[in-house]
Amino acid sequence: MEASAKLTSLSPADPADSFMGDDTRLDKYGPGEGDERVIVMAPLGLDARAIADLLTANSFEVAISEDPQKTAAEIGHAGALVMTEEVLEFTQAESLLDALMRQPPWSELPVIILTSGGASRLARLLDLAAQAAGSVTLLERPISTDTLLRDVNVALRSRRRQYQVRDLFDEQIRNQEELRKSGEQLRSLLSQERKLRRVADEANRLKDEFLATLSHELRNPLNVILGYSELLLRMDEVKASSRLLPMSEALRRNALAQSYLIRDLLELSRLRSGKLSLNLETVSILTALNNALETVRADAQAKEISIAVVAPEEPLFVTGDLLRLEQVVWNLLSNAVKFTPQRGRIGVRLSREGDEVVVVIEDNGQGIDPAFLPNVFEMFRQGDARASREHTGLGIGLALVQQLVKLHKGSVTAHSEGVGTGATFTVRLPVKTPPWMETAGKSTLAHNDLNGLTVLAVDDDEDTTSLLRTLLEMSGGEVLTANSGGEALELAKDADFDIVVSDISMPGMDGFEFVRRLRSVPGKENVRVVALTGFGRQEDIEQARSEGFIGHLTKPLDVEALLKFLSSFAESKNREPR
Repeated sequence: MEASAKLTSLSPADPADSFMGDDTRLDKYGPGEGDERVIVMAPLGLDARAIADLLTANSFEVAISEDPQKTAAEIGHAGALVMTEEVLEFTQAESLLDALMRQPPWSELPVIILTSGGASRLARLLDLAAQAAGSVTLLERPISTDTLLRDVNVALRSRRRQYQVRDLFDEQIRNQEELRKSGEQLRSLLSQERKLRRVADEANRLKDEFLATLSHELRNPLNVILGYSELLLRMDEVKASSRLLPMSEALRRNALAQSYLIRDLLELSRLRSGKLSLNLETVSILTALNNALETVRADAQAKEISIAVVAPEEPLFVTGDLLRLEQVVWNLLSNAVKFTPQRGRIGVRLSREGDEVVVVIEDNGQGIDPAFLPNVFEMFRQGDARASREHTGLGIGLALVQQLVKLHKGSVTAHSEGVGTGATFTVRLPVKTPPWMETAGKSTLAHNDLNGLTVLAVDDDEDTTSLLRTLLEMSGGEVLTANSGGEALELAKDADFDIVVSDISMPGMDGFEFVRRLRSVPGKENVRVVALTGFGRQEDIEQARSEGFIGHLTKPLDVEALLKFLSSFAESKNREPR
């Protein structure tokens, strides 16, 4: 009898074929222990025992149940349910039907109901069972044992597929949970990364501030040493003394070396943090070379090292920052002088190869171990790291060279056949064409005559103001000095001056505040102010400009740069109509 559309009528054909397939992806999923147990419920006579014995004899796992409520609790781990229609007359059968109806999405427990045949008096209950279970097979009694065994086998095959779906669901849930946990871990890692980045950024900021402060504090005393060494070299009695002249030259030479070391350390830090910008213009590479040569010439002469320069007659131009290119050449020349022995030779060659300007600096000095060549441009790396090494230094010069050359879209390489064979450094930069459109790097003036220019020098360091007074007066200027912003403002009320040279970092009133107040003094609204300070970062220069400083000179004092800067104002003053 067919109780409803959900009932299944079995044909005598072997049902096994309808459950076979070639999909092996599900083979790893399947029933667990006890999940293929067939539950038998037959409340009348010996039907339950007879069915159980038949199934057991054919290797099925069987459990007899007399309580529908107990069966309802076990259907989630049962392979099939075989029962007679009389079970539906039990009061507790409602709990069984309710459990069948509330099965999880993957489950549809196969139910085989043995009926009496014909118009069953339990037709309504059979319909309810079919609706609840979803997969119900009705077998009319009497039935053959083969039919029952075949239907149970078919039911278990169906149940195995359901278990595979169940395990897939469980795996999907586990995967979703793992994905959720992975997402939480990722968010946590991202949060930690952001925190670490903020910490690193703060550390970099503090490092930059420390280097700037350290640079300022070191440059102030170095400025005095270098300035007075310059003054000594300008004095006739020193020039005439065979003892004082070399002492003054050594003093200036070592002060300059120290100032360059401070500059390189600070600028390499700015380069690595991406804070160094170039003041691009058309630059004669020979000008950069000559300026750098003048700086190292004294050191080379002290060791009796000859420097030969070979350059083409045609000018070679590049687009770059003259000051930075001078740093590149100076570091390479300084390195060559340091590692070349007494009476050694250094050669410098300029040439053009295609679209590149090539600068080659070679020496016959100490050379470089081939094993160290790949690391020669790394920061703080030294070919000889022993405490007893002959040559000192921090190992930052060549690292700065590489970074500055890269910033100019060029390349630098090092070559050496080994220790004792000398070294060759080659810098390649894009050539600037056409070169006649712009000029740069003009040589310094033959003389720096201030011609009566009145300068107000303001610095909290008395040695610095004393140095400025002596230097500027020797160059024909008139000098007023003040050691604080307040003192300078008092002078400004009654004194006339053409230009102010002021420090920025001063206690009580810094240079910025001093300039703001100076602008409010009658007659001093448009006075020119030049910064002379130990702070030389790009942001320091930009802030000085925004505060109304017309120039920014960095300590230690470059005497020629200051005098050239001031003499240009002296010339413009003399040209003004009287």
